[in-house]
Amino acid sequence: VRDRRRGGVRTDTVRTGRAGTRVDVECVAAPRPGVGAALNHGLAVCAADLVARMDADDVSAVGRLHDAVEALRHDPQLSVVGTSAVLFREGTGDGDGDAVPLVLPGGGAPVPGRLLRPAVQPADPLLTSWSLLFSCTLTHPSVVYRKADVLRLGGYDEACPVEDYDLWLRAAAAGARLRSLPSAGLWHRRHA
Repeated sequence: VRDRRRGGVRTDTVRTGRAGTRVDVECVAAPRPGVGAALNHGLAVCAADLVARMDADDVSAVGRLHDAVEALRHDPQLSVVGTSAVLFREGTGDGDGDAVPLVLPGGGAPVPGRLLRPAVQPADPLLTSWSLLFSCTLTHPSVVYRKADVLRLGGYDEACPVEDYDLWLRAAAAGARLRSLPSAGLWHRRHA
């Protein structure tokens, strides 16, 4: 779902990384501006039981969605599963040092950029819930969650500037199981 401020409605076909497999993705405009509004609108129009989150400018590792769905399938009590991530900045001249060629998941030509740091998240559900007391330890663009569990919590708080962290705190307080897979399933782009 596109934030209304960025506009546009279109259908894209996305490469999955598996030979011959493509997924059609419909992009729709949110009825109100704001990230929380766009996320809630996405939940409203999504027909699937599982929702996968990702920012349009990030890069998913091959197998990330498969691994997340398998984790949810094997643990029916699990509500949210994310992955660890690699934080990077694309481009040159950002003042953070020299750019190097980065080879991103999924192939293609290397892009100039800089690795910032890995964001390794806890894999144990109890440790994940405990660590949320100190910081947001679920990488939002990497998560796959059960739509019904998020709707039971009231979805995203559109007035909260950290709508993802707020949702994870409410989920943990309600006793939901949340965790991250230990693999780096997402290359999370940071902007200067």
